[in-house]
Amino acid sequence: MSWSASKIFSAYVTDILNNTTAMDIYSDALIEVALYNDSITPNPLVTSALSAYAAGVWTGGSSPNIQDTTSGNAGWPFLGRPLVAKTLSDYSTATIKFDADDTVSADAHTTLVAAFGCLVYDHSAGAVTDQGVSYHYFGGTQSVTEGTFTVVWNASGIFAITL
Repeated sequence: MSWSASKIFSAYVTDILNNTTAMDIYSDALIEVALYNDSITPNPLVTSALSAYAAGVWTGGSSPNIQDTTSGNAGWPFLGRPLVAKTLSDYSTATIKFDADDTVSADAHTTLVAAFGCLVYDHSAGAVTDQGVSYHYFGGTQSVTEGTFTVVWNASGIFAITL
């Protein structure tokens, strides 16, 4: 089994509600987006530690993690690209939505092969270093050669929680 859906990690929500660790997705400056190939099977029900970048299926710095191979790792490094212009809905509806601008490679000379999905994780210090927030399936293999790679977030947000 491989990628088949996009999910928020249950441990992320549980840790926030239990106040296990102080996580502020809106204020934390280092929410990163790392790319992965199709050789992993993401699971939204893993522990906080196994949702983290460089842990469990999310091993970092080598396969299955993907980086730009042609522009000195500048286009899309192993650690990923940061989320920018993050927004959180105003709670006036029954849906809380977290969103950000589309995540774009750092340059127009990026080469990426076989990106199947991404891990959104909090690179800030916390009880679990680099804890996973959510993962997102791209619907199949996505690649770029000497161009710009963009993760286009859904119009409904990176994730939404309906109350």
